[in-house]
Amino acid sequence: MNRPILFLPLALLALPGTAEAASIGLGDDPHGSGVGLILGEPTGIALAWRSKGGGVALDAALAWSIPDDRFHVHADWLLTLATYRDPAAPTFCIPFYTGIGPRVRVGWESDRRADAALLGVRVPFGLAILPDATPVDGFVEVVPVLTLYPETSLDFDAALGARVFFGRKAAPPPTP
Repeated sequence: MNRPILFLPLALLALPGTAEAASIGLGDDPHGSGVGLILGEPTGIALAWRSKGGGVALDAALAWSIPDDRFHVHADWLLTLATYRDPAAPTFCIPFYTGIGPRVRVGWESDRRADAALLGVRVPFGLAILPDATPVDGFVEVVPVLTLYPETSLDFDAALGARVFFGRKAAPPPTP
């Protein structure tokens, strides 16, 4: 496993600003249901649900794995490790997160019969950008995947994306 990737969130926390311990989830804003795009490996539709108050965060994707030429579905439970907020730019925060969830990839042979599905467990490591005044997020993640079926192997997914959330009112802009 590439150690610099795992230590990147810790290095970013050393930047000037404040880092605060966070509870389960990705924070208070945005919350509700979100839909958007995920680009990279995989590429497709990104979905999310966050509780108000940050109790639980779930994300999922219905996507295409370009290198594997397979339909890709995953769902992850997410836990925030820390949240960074720069005093010079207090209108957004950057939570660093990890999680766990299943991944399924299904491909087709030339006669359109489904071949063996790839079943595995994902452990995402990522960061999100959460603006205070808009119900959107952006995210970047690197994901080790332990493929369990039809054979055991270690793979990696990496993607970036953005989602729009429904079920939250935008916060008013900060006053000077």
